[in-house]
Amino acid sequence: MGDKKRIPESAVDPRPENKPFYIEPNCPKCGAELVLLDTLLFPSKPQNQIWHDEFTCPICRDGIYIDWPEEMELDIELQKLFIRIDQKKKTLNANRPLPPEVVENLREFFLVDWTYNSNAIEGNTLTLLETKVVLEGITVGGKSLREHFEVVNHKEAILYVEELISNQEPLTEHIIKQLHYLILKNIRDRDAGKYREVNVFITGSKHVPPMNSLVPPRMRELVDWLYSDEAGDLHPIERAARFHHDFVNIHPFVDGNGRTGRLLMNLLLMQNGYPATVIKNATRHEYYKALEKASVDKDYNDIITLVAEEVENSLDIFIKALGKDNEG
Repeated sequence: MGDKKRIPESAVDPRPENKPFYIEPNCPKCGAELVLLDTLLFPSKPQNQIWHDEFTCPICRDGIYIDWPEEMELDIELQKLFIRIDQKKKTLNANRPLPPEVVENLREFFLVDWTYNSNAIEGNTLTLLETKVVLEGITVGGKSLREHFEVVNHKEAILYVEELISNQEPLTEHIIKQLHYLILKNIRDRDAGKYREVNVFITGSKHVPPMNSLVPPRMRELVDWLYSDEAGDLHPIERAARFHHDFVNIHPFVDGNGRTGRLLMNLLLMQNGYPATVIKNATRHEYYKALEKASVDKDYNDIITLVAEEVENSLDIFIKALGKDNEG
């Protein structure tokens, strides 16, 4: 019985209106629907609660034993993370509209942090402080013109993302190309905003992107998937993380795929009410490993978890700026 897990008991019917996760369709005795119970739904439960071997149906009190496969345990941990994140999102939404001074301070913080980290992941050597200086219009000695343009371009791309959100624009291939154009202009003008016409390989990866002739149909399929019932049934964070992976997997451009992909991920997240989310340069190795795992093993769990954890970090920053309890 050591391989089995327990759903903790509750004195009330645990079936919330929005069921977060089914473990079994029905109790074999009374037929009650059984769902995952999270400590957030029952605040009296301790945060470090142990999951045991068996559980009791909260309706008829009958004892039930269930085997939990390893992959399901991973799904459950991720689902619990989603629940915690959405509790924090509710806390943030309850305080909207945010005070103008808070909005401006957070916007400036994320503009610098997002630009620095996304560029650093791709090899830009400007420090966080130097990135801030360049964003203020000052040239940093000893740094290349390209590195300066990467900072300025990324700021412009973020402003474009904000404009798209304000106008409630649905994501299209045209928008993807426009974002990429903003990232590469004055750096590789010939390739900016254009799908690649050559085959490419990703250094250090077992994954080989599709041939250049397959890029246009693959990109059409990706955008179509985004608006499909399948994608619509996913949690917004999972949908954004999967889209990000699949985009960089296609590698539709000669250069600038990573930065463009992270901008697109944020566009999808922010359209769903989440704050800007920054993949940290300090965790780039974990980030690349998670992308590789999804590409080679078709296991998205690590990349979804990594993105979700960064979403939670951003929510914590927003809630702390408001002086609120970040436990939701």
